[in-house]
Amino acid sequence: MEIHFDKTYRAIQNAIGLPHSCWNSTLRTNQNKTKCNTDLFFNQTYTNHTPLTHPIPFLPASGCKQVVLGTFELIAPYFQYNRDHPEDHPFILLSSHHWSDELNKNFVSCAFALLLHNNTCQYPIRIVLPSDPTQLVRINKNGKRSPRITLLELCIVLQEMDHFTFYQMSEDPMLYLLKPKVKGGKRRTRRARRAL
Repeated sequence: MEIHFDKTYRAIQNAIGLPHSCWNSTLRTNQNKTKCNTDLFFNQTYTNHTPLTHPIPFLPASGCKQVVLGTFELIAPYFQYNRDHPEDHPFILLSSHHWSDELNKNFVSCAFALLLHNNTCQYPIRIVLPSDPTQLVRINKNGKRSPRITLLELCIVLQEMDHFTFYQMSEDPMLYLLKPKVKGGKRRTRRARRAL
């Protein structure tokens, strides 16, 4: 089902009741192929693997690479799927062992620029979110609430949403597949997006 992501984002913000906090996309400031080709985006490092209990839904077509964004507990099965299928690991995930705010921002921005080897997929980006939006909030030992990284990533998604069509594929968890919009009969390129 096609959805309007801005409405989804507002519903999430209303449900969690946190002041709006955001990461800005780096697409139009410092993004280039060199930054998007770092090994940290492709080494798939994650050591606490557990067997998959459910099949991954809506697998990308053979030979296609799809970026996966979402809360760690929901994207962990995608690390495992890649580990179980080393000959064709279809999912691109950010390595958790070398994480930083800046690296994460660049990863999401590169995904939306289709510069993470994900430009041949019909649906180059997958977003997996908890059905309960309050799970996008972290609560420390003093009871202070703050946004989890995924909520900050969604700000970049919101900024880039006009270039993609969003399809909601399931509700628990909330699974979205993103398809680049076509302009003038051709898929929008990074250069075309810069001109907007």
